[in-house]
Amino acid sequence: MSVFLLCCAILYVLNIIIFAIYTYRQAFCWKNQTLDYTRNHGLSNGDFDQAYLDQPWQEFEVQSPNGYMIACVALEAQNAAWKREQPEGEAGHGGPQQGSAPVAVFVHGIGWTRYGMFKYMKHFTARGWTVVALDLPGHGKSEAPRHYYPTFGHNEKHDVAAVVDYVRTKWPNAEKIGLLGESMGAGTALEYAPLADGKIDFVIADCPFESLVGEVDYLMREKRWIPDIVQVPALWLFELIPRFTKGFWVKSISPKNDIVSCVLPVLFVHGLEDTWVPYIWSLRMYDLRKTKGCGQTEIFLVPGARHTGSVRVDPEGWNRAVFGFIDRACQVG
Repeated sequence: MSVFLLCCAILYVLNIIIFAIYTYRQAFCWKNQTLDYTRNHGLSNGDFDQAYLDQPWQEFEVQSPNGYMIACVALEAQNAAWKREQPEGEAGHGGPQQGSAPVAVFVHGIGWTRYGMFKYMKHFTARGWTVVALDLPGHGKSEAPRHYYPTFGHNEKHDVAAVVDYVRTKWPNAEKIGLLGESMGAGTALEYAPLADGKIDFVIADCPFESLVGEVDYLMREKRWIPDIVQVPALWLFELIPRFTKGFWVKSISPKNDIVSCVLPVLFVHGLEDTWVPYIWSLRMYDLRKTKGCGQTEIFLVPGARHTGSVRVDPEGWNRAVFGFIDRACQVG
C-alpha cells in the first residue's frame, strides 16, 4: 500500500510539473505569423482591400529603450479640413498649419502584425485621422532580442511609449493623440496608460485581458480542462518559472491594477462570444474604474462577436461607440 501511495504521489507531482511547463511554453513560446500571412489573411477576410494598401504609407523605425528597433507604418491624413489656419504673426507667418490632424496609434495582439489593426485603422482614416501601427518586437518587421519572448505588456509598454514619443515629435500640432490596442495589444495599451503623463488623450482597449495570471487560469480551466487538484499547484509553479527564467513576476502583468492608477479616458470594447479572453474581464475593469472614479470610462459589448471581431460584427455600432467616446473624451471635433 505504501508503495502504491508513493507512486501516486510521484505521478501527481509529475503531472503538476508537466502542466506547469506546458502552460509556460504555451504562454511564452509563440510562433509568430509573417507579414505576408497576416496581410493576405486580412485581404481574404475582408478587413481591408488592396486599394487601402496602395495608399502612400510611410515606413519607419523607432528605437526602443529595450535595445531594439520597432518597425512602424503611418498613413497621414488626407482630409484638408484638419489643416487649420494659423493666425497672422504667429511663428512669423500665416497660412495653413500642417499636421494638425488627430493621430491614432495601434497595437496588435500576440503572434500577429500591424495588418491585424488595419480593420480599425480604415475607420479612422475615413474620418481624416493620421494612423500609425507598430509591429511589436519579434513580430512583423520588428527586431527581436536574442531568445525573445513576449511579456504581455511588461516590456512592450515601453516600446509603445517610444512610438508615442516619436508621434508627438513627428506631428507636434496633432489635434489629439489616441491609442488603440487589441488583445495583448489592448492589455499593453492599458499598462502603458499610467506612464503616458499627458502624452495621449485616450485609450481604446478591444478585448483586453485583466491579468496574465487570470487569463492563464481561465484557459487552463476552460480550454485544457485541467482539474483543480492539478491546476492550482501547476499555476503556482507556472508563476515561479518566469521569475527565474525571465526575471519578472507574472503577477506584475495586470492591466486591471495599472488602469486604476491613471485618469485617462478609457473605452473597453469586447465581444460577448469571446472564448479566449472573456468579456467579463472588460466589464470588471470598467466597473472598477467607475467605482474608484478614475476618469471617463465607457464600455461597448457586442453580441455575437468573438475575439477581436467586434468591428466586423457591428461596424456601425463600433463606429458610434468609438467616435462618440472620442468626442466626449476630447471635447473637440
